[in-house]
Amino acid sequence: MSAYSREHVFHLLAQAAELEHNILCSYLYAAFSLKRSTAEGLPTQQLEAVNRWRSELMQVCVEEMVHLAQVSNLLLAVGSRPHLNRPNLPPRGRRGQGARRGPGRPGGCIMNAQRPRQCVRESQ
Repeated sequence: MSAYSREHVFHLLAQAAELEHNILCSYLYAAFSLKRSTAEGLPTQQLEAVNRWRSELMQVCVEEMVHLAQVSNLLLAVGSRPHLNRPNLPPRGRRGQGARRGPGRPGGCIMNAQRPRQCVRESQ
């Protein structure tokens, strides 16, 4: 793949930043989704293995953070700015990206992650 203009380089690096950011968030989600103790229903014989998996996932997260920093530094070096856009994880089905039910939100009100103070009714 070759870049034809400076804007094309910006676009390619922005795509790389989004990829690294999405991968990082996915690994973080996986690491923090693992059970941490027997009180959460994890059998004692599996606790050591799960802790080892969490440690491995967190090491991958650190590597992904380095990759994201490298892409951000390249964007700065070519005269752009860091690019950190990404969809919310996990996707929320029919309500669309960025929308989720807020805790204690009455009457079918959902919260928009891009506008956290805005309450949107499901009928809209």
